[in-house]
Amino acid sequence: MLKSDPLVPERSTKKFWISIFKAGLLVGTPGYPCSIVHYYISTHKNPLNVFKYIASGVFGKKAFTSGSSMITWGVVFHCIIAIAFTLLFFFVYPEVIKFLKSKILLGIFMAFLFG
Repeated sequence: MLKSDPLVPERSTKKFWISIFKAGLLVGTPGYPCSIVHYYISTHKNPLNVFKYIASGVFGKKAFTSGSSMITWGVVFHCIIAIAFTLLFFFVYPEVIKFLKSKILLGIFMAFLFG
């Protein structure tokens, strides 16, 4: 096992979970404007449909006929997904870095894996 990385708080502490939450929001937030702009340029339709599409994963076709509550649910689900991938990365990082030996290579690997 690698020595403890000072950038990764202990997993059992409150600080760890706060770090996961903050990092998840940090990596998930840029996805909002990117998705909205891409959708609008590609379709010339209401870009908030992106979030209805995300919500449709749980609510089905009802998400497209409902109002702003589905947009809110889409934003919430997007955050949950970003935080979940951040949590996965935090747990995978200590093991993968053993093989790649470089944080830059790890970043590139994770971008291809999850991107």
